[in-house]
Amino acid sequence: MRLFLFSAIVCAAQVVNPGFEQGDIGAVPTGWFVPRSLAEMGCKAELVGTGCKAGAKCAVLTGVTNPPPNSFSNLMQTIDAAPFAGQLVRMRAAVRVEGSATTGQMWLRLDGKDGSMGFLDNMSDRPIHGIVWDYYTIEANVGADTGKLAFGLMGSGSGKVYFDDVSITAIGAVKTEGPRALTAQGLTNVMAFARLYGYVRYFHPTLAAANDWDSFAIEGIRAIESVPAPQLAPMLRKLFAGVAPTVKIGAQPAAAVKEEGTWVGYKHYGVGMPAGGSFRSVYKSPIETVEKSLAPYTAEIAPGLPVIVPLSLGPEQSVVAPAPGARVTADPDDRATRLAAVIVTWNVFQHFYPYFDIVKTDWAAELPKALRAAAADSTRREFSGTLQRLVAALRDGHGFVSGASDYAGSYARISAAWVNGQLLVAQPRGQRVKAGDRIVAIDGQPVDAAAADLHARTSAATDGFLRSRSALGLLACSGRQRTLPLEIEPYAAPSTRAVVSVECGPFENKTRASYPEPRLEKIVELEPGIWCVDMDRLTREDWLANLAKWATAKRVIFDMRGYPAEPGISMIAHSTAEEIRSAPMLVPRPSRPDRTDFPFQTGGWPVQPATPRLQARPIFLIDGRAISYAETVMAMAENYKLGEIVGEPTAGTNGNINPFTAPGGYRIGWTGMRVTKHDGSPLHGVGVLPTVPVRRTRQGVAEGKDEILLKALELAKKQ
Repeated sequence: MRLFLFSAIVCAAQVVNPGFEQGDIGAVPTGWFVPRSLAEMGCKAELVGTGCKAGAKCAVLTGVTNPPPNSFSNLMQTIDAAPFAGQLVRMRAAVRVEGSATTGQMWLRLDGKDGSMGFLDNMSDRPIHGIVWDYYTIEANVGADTGKLAFGLMGSGSGKVYFDDVSITAIGAVKTEGPRALTAQGLTNVMAFARLYGYVRYFHPTLAAANDWDSFAIEGIRAIESVPAPQLAPMLRKLFAGVAPTVKIGAQPAAAVKEEGTWVGYKHYGVGMPAGGSFRSVYKSPIETVEKSLAPYTAEIAPGLPVIVPLSLGPEQSVVAPAPGARVTADPDDRATRLAAVIVTWNVFQHFYPYFDIVKTDWAAELPKALRAAAADSTRREFSGTLQRLVAALRDGHGFVSGASDYAGSYARISAAWVNGQLLVAQPRGQRVKAGDRIVAIDGQPVDAAAADLHARTSAATDGFLRSRSALGLLACSGRQRTLPLEIEPYAAPSTRAVVSVECGPFENKTRASYPEPRLEKIVELEPGIWCVDMDRLTREDWLANLAKWATAKRVIFDMRGYPAEPGISMIAHSTAEEIRSAPMLVPRPSRPDRTDFPFQTGGWPVQPATPRLQARPIFLIDGRAISYAETVMAMAENYKLGEIVGEPTAGTNGNINPFTAPGGYRIGWTGMRVTKHDGSPLHGVGVLPTVPVRRTRQGVAEGKDEILLKALELAKKQ
């Protein structure tokens, strides 16, 4: 049952101009606004006076012609959350869509008083296609720590999306369950539910798959946890009867199946699932015609409790589906929501993660561990750590957990680097420390202990990438912290200690001062005819403007330390005289659960030689930060021996990410495909290896030297 008590409306929403009656026709509605970046892109919101749902006026969002990928239009406002504290709120609006390939969405976000995001629902899993007016809703629990309600109306595509009669009302107090340890039987019950949940959601092809699976997981946990052992199978049958009536649970007669008719089943290409936001995934999971002989899947989901799950269904079984159940508010402070988030996350990787044979993680053992922790976690931060440790067990450089955090986070305004097992100040950026100083403790905690905790919560395939992530993460400032106390061992005074306070500030990315080595301008002629090009900051326009002189240069050093953009492939195309190919990119095509049948579809693409060709062999700089796209580029440089590769191994993680949102607003990232080296050997956990290995030294850091670049310059001058 739902854990809130319905009551009369507690307070009226403070939405400004909720019916869009204020403002001039053709203008943005009074009290609403279009974010500047979208307005500059050409997104348009205006009032119209015809065809409205209620009143004389309504709002319409018009998309741009040939919209850029992942773009959307947005009309929004924010209101104070104080009147809604401790309440379940419902956002409601009338919406209709006009135009092919156009969808509408409402969205509601809860912003913490400290600036953190506690909840976001943008209907990415249920976009609106209807051409006639209808009402849609979003519900969320407003905690006492919520400062603002941000909400709005979105449109995707080049057509029009109409909105009218917006309201936000409190509909009752929400009762969330606090932390409580799982009993032995409770753990058995929840694990059995978790296993069957994954089988049905991803492999049992009923149209009930359109249901709200997050709500199903939350309600299922509440119902199943406390039942005694003899009632486990009957309760599972009751829970799954509406979404999978042909599944056999325990000593249950198999459902009658007709032999005639067209059969359907899942055709997974990776796994298609709502990612949230405007992300467009290459992965998909359509239900299509299959051979009716597809054998059911049999598994034991608890000791002595087998299940038989049909993997293909006839039309009368797949088309006739029950109405979706009630949507449940996924409150990140609620224990059942946290357990559901673990179940949803664990199942995605249990059935679709492509690297378990390489990372050797005992994934089955991670489920009870995460469930026990989630049940007992008392704060959002603790539970974020539980999810992070679960994802870290993947050893996937694309793995991350974000959202529903109870702290905002800024960063100490220095750059740091791990060098020979020591965390060093790399760029002091005007603070009261110097390059080469060793950081001994952070905010009173020994750095080794802080690093061990962070590393356990950080997903990384190689030590180099783990070090690069933690060098930044260890310098995070919590909440509204304005300074971060550091205990240091000055380079100039070994074996002494000093405590300094370093200013905190917003995260900076790709500024010269934000790197852990002294970066030059993005295009520099180091010596006559020898150029250094920072590919992490280079734009397409920079590339085109300078290509002619680089083509005739003595040597060009391309710095790939970071996450370079598109010019990376152009760099490869101008470095080869013949067609070359990307490394194999393999997308899982599982037809059965638990990776028991896990074939791959091989992909990849050619790179044609381009003119002008670089006359001299390039030199490439790499280290553990070079990940994903950078490794696509560098794998070609490595395989086809296009030039010297100087530095340290890359991150060992490549392939399109496939993010999804777990109950409670947690966004989870991971790698959804398998990428190998050209010869089929592993790239994951290995990376692209330098032909000229170079590691930084504490002396070099203290002296402000980029030792990897200096080694490359030495090579360039010799040849």
